[in-house]
Formats: sequence, structure tokens, C-alpha cells
Amino acid sequence: MTTIKKLESVIGGYWSGVTVFGLNVKCREDFLCPQVGRFCEAVKLAAGNKVWLDPSQFTCLGARYAFGCMPDPTRKMIKKLANEKGYSLAYVSQLIEETPHCRTQPGAIGINIGNEPSVLLAQLQPEQAMRLIQIYQSKLKKQYQTKIAGLA
Repeated sequence: MTTIKKLESVIGGYWSGVTVFGLNVKCREDFLCPQVGRFCEAVKLAAGNKVWLDPSQFTCLGARYAFGCMPDPTRKMIKKLANEKGYSLAYVSQLIEETPHCRTQPGAIGINIGNEPSVLLAQLQPEQAMRLIQIYQSKLKKQYQTKIAGLA
């Protein structure tokens, strides 16, 4: 049983595996190769499909930053988020800097391709998220610590 299937059976929800590839890799015929501007659109397409993405086609600022297409957050990105959410520019800058992201742009991104993804994405209901946290705490014998941006 793959890791994703095991997580879906124990925790529930829908899980996707995201794999980051180097340069000089091509989309295979049995993969969907959509031209999408937003990573979230690709995740939606990946339900039951293998999806291959060219990160240089992302137009969404968040996806461009996350996948190394824009190594430094632009002033535009910081101002937009600060204005939309009502946070200070300093807080938004810190929040973005602390967000995990690729330092360099990968050659391609695959969703649901292969058995060893670089990252797992979960779409969970609140009860399923709580179950995941409980399992984490039980297995690692420590409290789960997080910062929640909306409560800052």
C-alpha cells in the first residue's frame, strides 16, 4: 500500500503527492499536461490523474514564490497580502519569509506521479485534521506547535 493510500485509509480526506523534478524532463503521454496559472487549479485536476506542470507558466504570485520562480517576495506581493488581510507590512514579510519554498525553480512539478513524492498535500475536514494531529503527537510523544496567521 502506498503512503498516500495508507494516509487516506487511516485519516481520511484526499491526499496528493507532489514531486519536484530537475531540468530536462518531459511530460509523458499518459500524464495530463495542463497549462494552468495557479497551482491550486492543478491540484484540483489531479484528483484521480497524474499531472505534469511547467512552473514557469504560473501566474499566481503564491505559486511563483513557492516553486522558486520568484526567489524574493516582491513588494507587490507583500503589499497585496497586507492590504487584503489587514496585517502590517513587516508581519507579512516575516510570514512569507518563514513559508517553506523552493530556492530555485524546478524543471517540472508532478502531482500523483511516482511512489516517493517530495511533499504530501492533504485536503481534510476539521475532524480529519484533528486525527492527523493526534497521531502525530502519539507517535512523536510531543505536542504539535503551530502559528496560525489568522490569530496573530
